Amino acid sequence: MPSISMPFSTNEGRTFPAWFFNGQTAAKRKAVITLTPQGITIEGAKGDGGGWFGLWTYGDLTAAARLRPGQPVQLNSGGNPDARLMVDDPDFAELLGRFAPHLARHALGRGRTWVQAGLAAGLLVLVGMFLAYGIPRLSGPIAATVPISWEEEIGAAIKANITGHAKACEAPPGRAALETLTGRLAGHLDTEYVFDVTVADSLVNNAFAVPGGHIVVMRGLLDTLESPEELAGILAHEMGHVIERHPLAGAIRITGISVLLDLVVGGDSDIVDALVQLGGTLIAFSYNREDERTADAIALEILRQAAITPKGLERFFERLTAEAGKTVGGGDRVDKAAERAVTLFSTHPWNDERLQKVRKAGAATETSRPALTGDQWWSLQGICG
Repeated sequence: MPSISMPFSTNEGRTFPAWFFNGQTAAKRKAVITLTPQGITIEGAKGDGGGWFGLWTYGDLTAAARLRPGQPVQLNSGGNPDARLMVDDPDFAELLGRFAPHLARHALGRGRTWVQAGLAAGLLVLVGMFLAYGIPRLSGPIAATVPISWEEEIGAAIKANITGHAKACEAPPGRAALETLTGRLAGHLDTEYVFDVTVADSLVNNAFAVPGGHIVVMRGLLDTLESPEELAGILAHEMGHVIERHPLAGAIRITGISVLLDLVVGGDSDIVDALVQLGGTLIAFSYNREDERTADAIALEILRQAAITPKGLERFFERLTAEAGKTVGGGDRVDKAAERAVTLFSTHPWNDERLQKVRKAGAATETSRPALTGDQWWSLQGICG
């Protein structure tokens, strides 16, 4: 029997009206129950024939619902599992909770607790399967239903997380040149997106789009470019991803993974925080080869309409292909150019078929104009100061 948390002297002999079900018939009997040091005594009410129903010790009691002050109480006893006791008195639940504190902690009886736990575990498995397999398959259709205004807000939040640890480069001449190039690329597009390109002061060699028309170019990538036509091709490619809503679909997939991890390892996990901070890069990792082919096709059309040769994009990928293929020698020495190429390839799946299509488009280009003037390109290269 559990220890009593308060003296019984103030409550010994306290009685309450109740209904008693013996479990053998559906009939209910009026009863009078009394709290004693040993447990609850149950007697038939005098007007209902009287009689002794028994003593239910506190340690054997289970409740159909967690005890709540002012609420009716339904009790069972391990010593008489078929019987049931119902007490409507609003003071009974609070008083009984002092004598049998386990009833205030458990919402269900012991037998039902295991059923509840089993159902919860099964539901968790189903939720996990949906997050791990259903969300990735449905991310595209879900993304297609999201209003552009919502997508812009989602993208702004992701962009803030990415650039929050790296200064946005804003040197006025460089910023003006970047806006000129962005406007030229987007000028002929029939789209609701307003493209916003940011150069982040980071040595990471990458560029990626986030939902809502936001594109981030890392300084580490900008420093490797040899011409504004290369940058134009990269921006056009990322615009293709935005138009097809690939970043939003990727964000939905990453959200599903982060929720699954949150269920498994808890909301305080550094793993979940890392997912948030790496948002844009992880979105880029989620692209498949078909996404990349589609973005390539849109990029080539954007360049054609802007009268910018795709040969810059061709040259960029030729150089990356060559750098990624270099043999890394000298023991632990790492070829930095090859490392940069591998970084970019890992987030943007590449193959020779795609390179050949870019070459073919470049060969077919009849007229083009420089993407930027020499002075504009020089200013853009110095946008980070």
